[in-house]
Amino acid sequence: MAAATAVGVGITFFSRFGFLLIWAGFIGGGFIGESLLRVTGRKRGPKVEVIAAISSIAGIFIGMMAWRLLNGYSLDPSSIFQHLRFNPFYTLSLCIAVGAAVSRIRYM
Repeated sequence: MAAATAVGVGITFFSRFGFLLIWAGFIGGGFIGESLLRVTGRKRGPKVEVIAAISSIAGIFIGMMAWRLLNGYSLDPSSIFQHLRFNPFYTLSLCIAVGAAVSRIRYM
């Protein structure tokens, strides 16, 4: 979860980079997947994949909230949805990070 939170903060920090942010999703998702593989002792399977997906979604969300809180942005849900709506590459990058974390577990 700590790795996913760090990835969430990093992706949110670089959310203004647009198209290049997609690469951050691939790199961050690989980082999340590899850290989970090391924690579980290289175990794989559907249960570990679900754990990877849930922990990366939760960690990225926590990281986004922490970044917004530290930089003085509102934590109002409408403000968060507006940020996600007007930054499509950011939203795509978050989805890619979750997919990359799960695929790192599956296709080690």
